[in-house]
Amino acid sequence: MSATKITYYSSTTIILLLMVIAGYYDASGNRAVIEYAKHLGYPSYFIEWIGWCKIIGVILFLIPKMPRLREWCYAGFSFELLSGLISHIVSKDAFWIVMMPVCHFSVNNSGRMR
Repeated sequence: MSATKITYYSSTTIILLLMVIAGYYDASGNRAVIEYAKHLGYPSYFIEWIGWCKIIGVILFLIPKMPRLREWCYAGFSFELLSGLISHIVSKDAFWIVMMPVCHFSVNNSGRMR
């Protein structure tokens, strides 16, 4: 297996696992997640909706032989991560908290290859 494929599969696996875990915590209405979302200025129903979108996005991503759908999943994950970055910057969070969406975004985009 080539280094390019190893990079693709490992980064894709990491981002899908992160999205499933984050989606579960968001969709389940975890109290800590809801409180932190209030700190960012989001209502609780929005976070639950985003959680379900993450889970559905991962499921749709795993459908084989549909590259256009996979591209839209990458786009949705990228929009979500960039929005998280902006929310953390506007809320004046600590540097390490602001860098988490940046790291996830870079892993997400490292897997985008053909």
